[in-house]
Amino acid sequence: MDNQPPISDGDVSIKFPINLMILFINIHVHHSLVTTDCCLSSCLVSPLSPNCNIRQASHYRIETLHFDPTLSSSTVAYPLVCYLSETNDEKFPSAPAFSMFNYEDDIKDRYFRFNLFSDCGGGSEHALFHVYLLSETDVKVINDINVTSKLYNDYKSFLVGKCSVVAVQSIIQKFSKRYNGFLSSESFLLLDSHVRHLYSLVGSNETPRCVSQSNEFFQIVYRFQLFVSLRVGFIEGAHRHLCYFRRIYNMNLQTVGEDVVTANTYFVRLEQQVPVGDIPFPLLCNDLLLKYNTYVDIHSDPSDPTSDQPASDPDSILLFARQESKQSMVTAQNSVCNEDIPE
Repeated sequence: MDNQPPISDGDVSIKFPINLMILFINIHVHHSLVTTDCCLSSCLVSPLSPNCNIRQASHYRIETLHFDPTLSSSTVAYPLVCYLSETNDEKFPSAPAFSMFNYEDDIKDRYFRFNLFSDCGGGSEHALFHVYLLSETDVKVINDINVTSKLYNDYKSFLVGKCSVVAVQSIIQKFSKRYNGFLSSESFLLLDSHVRHLYSLVGSNETPRCVSQSNEFFQIVYRFQLFVSLRVGFIEGAHRHLCYFRRIYNMNLQTVGEDVVTANTYFVRLEQQVPVGDIPFPLLCNDLLLKYNTYVDIHSDPSDPTSDQPASDPDSILLFARQESKQSMVTAQNSVCNEDIPE
């Protein structure tokens, strides 16, 4: 048992639409980074992740790697499932959040936790439950957030008998099926209507000006991530996902800094796109599936969300994840357009 890894994919891979997984890549807006204005050109964007990859994402590769759905189809990616927290305390072990372009400077007041089921009370009970909640057919009949107590009991029953990996995959799969695999614009618009309804029950913050200026897809995911804290980092597959991330949000790359050594890479959002015909999101790839080996904290216990069993140490989780990343990079078996072949 001492040699048991802190995370595992359970030897159970699953195919998910890339449109589904893009929802769980954390978007972080650096408000008024370039100037004091809150606008698209000043409030730059970083994709956040725990430090789970042997390499940070390459500006050059994201800029030059053409996203090819045919090449990406049915390839393998290794997401590490976690959830976002704005606090860090000893009771609930956390890992700092970094831009996927920079694993040296962490992001203030942003952390990732891996105890998806245990330590109920540290935020973990909301990470997967909110995804489960959005999977319900009659979301809009919920008029009081307290009414969700029955659904929470259903959620706990749903987890019984499932190992950590299967439990996470099952909930995400249930969520995906509810929105028809996120194959079309209509799926995202339906999700947004449900998020708006549920979020209105607990109050909402004023939308920043730069977010209101963003394209509709960015606004939908921004609202979704306010309500759902579940996130993924990529042990393997970061570049192909960030290429699509850039495409679907209609963003360019921008560096900020005095020279090549000190410059940091960000995404800058472009002006809202004019819909092509009746298609609200013309850059959306329909029916693109990837194979995901879903890594989850092995010490989470889905059969008992109130268990006192401690989560794995975040440092141990990330060390093991980077070892897996290095092994994947060496074998290059899962590469797309040579994205993971060492230079």
